[in-house]
Amino acid sequence: MMPKPVNVLATKPSPLSTMVVVLILCILGFYALHFPHSSTPSSSSSSQNLSQVEKLFLSASSNSTISSYLRALTLHPHLAGTKPGSDVASYVLNHFTSLGLKTHTATYTTLLSFPVHSSLSAHFSEGGPSVSLRLTEPAAAGVVQAYHAYSPSGAVQARAVFANYGRERDYRALGAMGVNVSGCVVVVRKGGEMGRGTVVERAEAHGAAAVLVYGEGDTWRKGFERGHVMRGGIGDPLTPGWAGVEGGETLGLEDREVLKRFPKIPSMPLSAEVADSILSSLGGAPVPLQWRGTLRSKVRHVGPGPTILNFTYQGEKKVANIENVFAVIKGSEEPDRYVLLGNHRDAWTYGAVDPSSGTAALLDIARRFSVLLGLGWKPRRTIILCSWDAEEFGMIGSTEWVEQNLLNLASKAVAYLNVDCAVQGPGFFVGSTPQLDSLILEVTKKVKDPDSEGVSLYENWVAASAGSNNIQRLSGVDSDFAPFVQHAGVPSIDMYYGRDFPVYHTAFDSYNWMAEYADPFFHRHVAVTGVWGLLALHLAGDPILPFNYVSYANELQLYKNMLSNLVDQKISLHPLTLSIEEFASAAKEADDESKKLRLQETEGCVLDIKKRALNDRLMLAEKGFLDADGLQGKQWFKHLVYGPSSNNERLNFFPGISDSITGSTGVTETERLASIQHEIWRVARAIQRKKTMAEDPISSFCNALAAFCNHLHSSSDALKQSIDRRPIPLDSASSIFTQCLNRRVSAATADLDILDSMSFGTVSFEELLGHCNELYKKNRSDLLQLQERLQSRGYTPVPDIEEEEDEVEDIQHQDPEDKLDSPSSFYGPLSAADPSFKSFEEDALLDESLSLKKFGLSDAYLATLASEGDLSSHEPDNKLQEFRQQDQPVVSSEGSKFLPIENENLKTAEVPSPRLQILKSEFECLPAYMKGLASWEDLLGAVDKINSSLSKKTNGCSYFHQDEIPSFELGPKTRSYLLLLLWVNRLQEFRQQDQPVVSSEGSKFLPIENENLKTAEVPSPRLQILKSEFECLPAYMKGLASWEDLLGAVDKINSSLSKKTNGCSYFHQDEIPSFELGPKTRSYLLLLVRMNRLVVETIDGILSYRVL
Repeated sequence: MMPKPVNVLATKPSPLSTMVVVLILCILGFYALHFPHSSTPSSSSSSQNLSQVEKLFLSASSNSTISSYLRALTLHPHLAGTKPGSDVASYVLNHFTSLGLKTHTATYTTLLSFPVHSSLSAHFSEGGPSVSLRLTEPAAAGVVQAYHAYSPSGAVQARAVFANYGRERDYRALGAMGVNVSGCVVVVRKGGEMGRGTVVERAEAHGAAAVLVYGEGDTWRKGFERGHVMRGGIGDPLTPGWAGVEGGETLGLEDREVLKRFPKIPSMPLSAEVADSILSSLGGAPVPLQWRGTLRSKVRHVGPGPTILNFTYQGEKKVANIENVFAVIKGSEEPDRYVLLGNHRDAWTYGAVDPSSGTAALLDIARRFSVLLGLGWKPRRTIILCSWDAEEFGMIGSTEWVEQNLLNLASKAVAYLNVDCAVQGPGFFVGSTPQLDSLILEVTKKVKDPDSEGVSLYENWVAASAGSNNIQRLSGVDSDFAPFVQHAGVPSIDMYYGRDFPVYHTAFDSYNWMAEYADPFFHRHVAVTGVWGLLALHLAGDPILPFNYVSYANELQLYKNMLSNLVDQKISLHPLTLSIEEFASAAKEADDESKKLRLQETEGCVLDIKKRALNDRLMLAEKGFLDADGLQGKQWFKHLVYGPSSNNERLNFFPGISDSITGSTGVTETERLASIQHEIWRVARAIQRKKTMAEDPISSFCNALAAFCNHLHSSSDALKQSIDRRPIPLDSASSIFTQCLNRRVSAATADLDILDSMSFGTVSFEELLGHCNELYKKNRSDLLQLQERLQSRGYTPVPDIEEEEDEVEDIQHQDPEDKLDSPSSFYGPLSAADPSFKSFEEDALLDESLSLKKFGLSDAYLATLASEGDLSSHEPDNKLQEFRQQDQPVVSSEGSKFLPIENENLKTAEVPSPRLQILKSEFECLPAYMKGLASWEDLLGAVDKINSSLSKKTNGCSYFHQDEIPSFELGPKTRSYLLLLLWVNRLQEFRQQDQPVVSSEGSKFLPIENENLKTAEVPSPRLQILKSEFECLPAYMKGLASWEDLLGAVDKINSSLSKKTNGCSYFHQDEIPSFELGPKTRSYLLLLVRMNRLVVETIDGILSYRVL
């Protein structure tokens, strides 16, 4: 943590120090050879590495592979909530698993809607015959009949009337011609920036009896476009705002909130062919002139009539299970930061375009990432591949997951990258939140254009948009980015090839159509996959997140200028203008800081913390646009800049302001202006919140931590200068220095506790604490060197430096300048023990096997990872216990490093009694139902009592009989304590002639009531390890040997131990060659010591290893 290592003593290093340095260099050398991405890389080296990874990723592309994925995905229709839909989920899951990726699923119980029966007939003239009209595609076996999900059942016989797109102004135009649609069957064409649900809602508001919706087109005119007509939000209608998990709260179908989500009049899709037969028969007023320019159908009059339609629809709403599928690639340095790539899997029919082209791309992304992993690549941050279910019913799968993991996403999600229909036709299209614009432009320059030789995708894309910024914004509610942006405030991107396609949601959306019309050679699929993957590599790999909020500020300024042309002069935009100016200034400062940190070539813990803090501010800034109250009448949508509005034709930004401008009906002019002004103030306050990108209190904490490091540096220098001037007693030099150091470390630890309690997981507490811990150890090492030097000058060292009993009081009453600035100074008076501040104990984004508890600390901090244990705020050195035999130091500590000692003149010592030890990390890794048996504190008390009894035994006795247990006085939870110790492999049950005896590690404790027991030899303790313990090791430790090789070494050690008698629990160093462990002998021993399965001791005068 210091800018430069402090050399306290300019003397020849001792052999012990030399061995420590050699060991550390060996470990770091191994890490450097096997993991080329340094844990704290400079900006230039990181860029070079990422560039190489990009080349490898792009070179792994295969259009034939994507084609094969798409063919497999489209063999059958796979509607959500059906057996074929479940089969496709299994296919995706098996694919992820076959690539060696860690996978899991999330299942939700939701309300879906399916058709039972429908019919449509027409009387084209009064008294004429009834003509049945087709309601589904010909030869569409296995495809669900055309319908609108969540449409109410109903039967209507009424005159037909044409209402263009079904917009409010279209109904005004009909009204101006004297056409009343009340009681009629309204026929509308798709388009006009109107969603299906809004079209039905508008028709309902104007008194229509039913609605028929068709899509215009010159080709594929026999197709029926399926879809849903739910309104008022997205996600499961029975669980609005929370996830539909099994056993959770659900609303009833008759609940008022649920009923508001469904239309009150029935609706159905029509093909262009059937719509033409109806519209061409209408009479009445002629089609308005302003509608004719874009009309492709044969309609000449709007009606109503004379054609009468007889329309019947019967549907059913079913509660069904849906399943999201995930693959996780754990980050090596920031595993608690997530880059998410998502695509939905369900389809109305075969879904070759929507969504299986995107699903095939996602599967290919997984394959390419698997190739990179095999070559040694690891992302800096965690990548999560998401396959959503039930998107076609209203983004249900993604919405339920976002609602379930909202707090985790709020603090840990870097960005969400969405691809729904990867390829629909020609032309690249992309939408994003503005801070990602620069990254999109950079990445598209690296991908070849699929339709032109020798040019990049960027060149053709910019040329098609005449050089302007053609990046769209994410205000729509038409894919899975909506819950991430508009509810959780996660920076997002959505991209695809092709604007529209004529077989959308029809039975003609098949593999054959894709291969013949949209992408015959699957080169566009390759391009989309390339852009998608490179975006993920940058977001998951760049040391500084590639966010540019200057682009956001420019976009906001553009919105304000456009708004000024629409609002009344009585409305003041000054609050908005001022907040945008402040935001622009903060964005510029953040951008300058990003550039400065990217250029720094030096490495160090403080620099890492500064990068982390800046990244967190960049990542969390988007959340500032969220408002807890949500949009008026659409409270689920929280984003005040991007979201659905009723006036998308004029404003596709500031949805609250847009709605207040167009929706203030039935109120006075004063009330209307006040409503608009209020919405402007809401947006201004949201923008003002985002200026904290340059004013984050974490920066103050980093500065305080840096000051702490500098103080320790200067303290060490001062001590060295004092020693150089004149000899001073050790107890007056090192004791004072150590006490001051311990007080500062304790204060820093307390500050870190407070920071963790307030951060809700947004800051890696382990990393900050690890820096403090490593700093303490570095200074303690300097003190030990000082002690050795003073000894050489004839001074007698104090045997042990004990902290004063009132250490805690000293910390609380020390001088202000002697204490690290506490975060409480800028957060206000807060307590780490305050129950209102609770950090996450488990990560709901990942399944139990991928809990962040098992991620360990990041590889970015090797020194921290090599530490012996947790740093206690009141006992900074309680894990390091040094004792001496004949002036020979031997380290015996949990997780201590293996230090060879070259001294054969050692005397024999008694075999010490085994000491039962347990780590809190082992306890935390237990499943919840096991941890519920006893608290950590109670278990520690029980361990102390067991150790007290073991210490009274002789000759290194490592076991106790069942009938001895009552003497331990463990209380009513005796069995719970023993079960927990057995579970973590700290005790093992074996038998002496049918007498259960509890020893070191292993199987369950099974009491047997048998008093006629004979004596037998005590079996040797058996060395056992769990894979979960191995997985908890840092990456550089796991790189020493594979899990399978380590298991083989353990078996060989156990084989040798089994040949010993009298329960011998140790082996000497000179016995090790007989184990025949091979060239990795030292690696295996180091791993077993690190996992607390062996402890290094001196027994019988020989360096030995004892089984714990």
